[in-house]
Amino acid sequence: LPYKDMLAEFDKAIASEKEQPVKYFLRSEKAAYQIKNKDYIPAYKELNTLIKAYEKDEKVFFSPADVYYNRGIVRTVLGDFKGAKFDKEMAHRMCPDCQFDKEITKLIRKP
Repeated sequence: LPYKDMLAEFDKAIASEKEQPVKYFLRSEKAAYQIKNKDYIPAYKELNTLIKAYEKDEKVFFSPADVYYNRGIVRTVLGDFKGAKFDKEMAHRMCPDCQFDKEITKLIRKP
């Protein structure tokens, strides 16, 4: 599917889902897709929403460590290096055994 059509599919799935934790999971997947397609500002907004939900102790089905790391990647691209460092460190504290660098490199690598 073309990029805009895929975003519309994400939005449709999110709107039709009744359970909030599942909506959050779909939103995290949407943000990852936006990062893959270098659509950083909407991804940043989506990731902020997810982190706020996590910080409010809402039930979520996404990996908070992945969301923090993804936001760190976006912050780096947008020039917020201090915020990026914070997010990446938070992700590593949450999941010391995760190999984020290898996973994220695949998301934003140029063809």
